[in-house]
Amino acid sequence: MFSFNSSEFPRSSGAYIADAFVGRALKRPGIYLQHRFGGLHGYRLETSFEPRFVLREPSLALQQPTTTIVFGLFLIREWRF
Repeated sequence: MFSFNSSEFPRSSGAYIADAFVGRALKRPGIYLQHRFGGLHGYRLETSFEPRFVLREPSLALQQPTTTIVFGLFLIREWRF
């Protein structure tokens, strides 16, 4: 019997342009850019813009959700042993 328990499906779509991957997340709106450095093997830079919900004081009344745009920047080093 086949099971999907340990399977992982792509959560984004995009395209490679030179050394960069420009993508869009499928589950939530936003864009990200992943750049792999050609001369520095193992290093990549990931940048993203995506909306996030801002928490408010708890209330039983109806509230409009408040969102803000966040910027993420990560420098990642992949170690190969």
